[in-house]
Amino acid sequence: MTTPASSPLQELESLIRAGAARRWPSPLPEAVRTRLDEELAWLRAKPEAWHQAFLLACNRFASARELKAVIAPCRGAATGCAIAYALGLTDLDPLAHGLRPEPFFFRAAPTFPLETDAKVAIDVRQWARIPYATDLDTAQLLGIDDENAPEHSAVQDALDELRRRLDVFRKVGHPIDLAAIPLDDPLTFKAFATGNTDGIPAFQSFPMLAALRGIRPRTLNDLALVYILTLPGPCLFYNDFLRRRNTPAKTPSARAECVPHSSVDAQCDNLPAAGESFNRGMEAGSRPAWLAALAETHGILLWQEQVLTLLRDLAGFDIATAWVTLRALLKDKYTTLRRVRPRFIKGALANPSFGPALPALRTLLPGFTDEPSTPDSIPTAPKALVRRLWDDLLFFASTLYPKSHALARSLLAYRLLYLRLHNTYKSTP
Repeated sequence: MTTPASSPLQELESLIRAGAARRWPSPLPEAVRTRLDEELAWLRAKPEAWHQAFLLACNRFASARELKAVIAPCRGAATGCAIAYALGLTDLDPLAHGLRPEPFFFRAAPTFPLETDAKVAIDVRQWARIPYATDLDTAQLLGIDDENAPEHSAVQDALDELRRRLDVFRKVGHPIDLAAIPLDDPLTFKAFATGNTDGIPAFQSFPMLAALRGIRPRTLNDLALVYILTLPGPCLFYNDFLRRRNTPAKTPSARAECVPHSSVDAQCDNLPAAGESFNRGMEAGSRPAWLAALAETHGILLWQEQVLTLLRDLAGFDIATAWVTLRALLKDKYTTLRRVRPRFIKGALANPSFGPALPALRTLLPGFTDEPSTPDSIPTAPKALVRRLWDDLLFFASTLYPKSHALARSLLAYRLLYLRLHNTYKSTP
């Protein structure tokens, strides 16, 4: 309950600090502190209804946990929000999986889809209190999502059967915690890699089995890649992805020349980008975050989060411009794209991390050769490369998919397969 001495925002910040201490090692890594500070700045600028919605979400999720309900890892934009992860509203660390917060904060209202077993969804609605909502509009931001109820019911049934068989409370002294399931279990990934996924939602179709055996996932990110590469649209790039993944990349000459690539915006002038600053996310080992985002999918753009990373960390777009550009790509708004293309080229060429990354970038983007270039062509090679990168943004725009959604579905399937493989004991006599 709020008190006269504390506002919803103050109470929320206190919960965030406590949650961050539980979620990440102490002291907090610099990348985590930077991300939380950035998101908190955005949150403070939001109206009070946002703060109330976060508190209400915490209340509803706590009610669902008291009912021992299976809660899916909140799919949608909230999965990319580090604050939501600190508060226990999502189960995926957005920093560890390359997720972005922009899709969550750039919307009219925050939404936290509480996906749970259909059998307890009504109970959660009735149990959850609304102490922070000033009107029903705030409460409506937090709906129970029954779209994937059969998947959640399967996990719930597995847990119920496991409790009956193992008498968990007597034998191990605590209830089963899905969040405690390790995400690097070799037996589970071996089952995925061999296609032993009968009965696992979204991972049991014939195209999915072929993709699992071809990619042989070893991480949750790999599972998300398998998930998207079997969807209509992205499936067109499956063979190309598999070929790039299984072919060792050659390191090109430092004097490699870029082969010009045609562009629908080739006539645009390279106007200066005014007022831009770089959000230079760096990985361990000083590799730029934008290059790591490309390398994750071997140069094939699959995720909307990859585009946001390129726009912000490579081209130096501010958050508003990056979000508008992503929406323009998804909706084929060519007028907007022609306007921002010069800013993308100017910003990328001015980024200090772009030059050192050229050799690695040339291996990721086909169409470039490692033949020696003439002295006159060397200065134009980086510009040709960044133009090609912009062309790739246009080419893959129609098949871009939210990585947060793919990861949420993959995590649910992973947990169900883990429970099947590790808890096949006979009933207690």
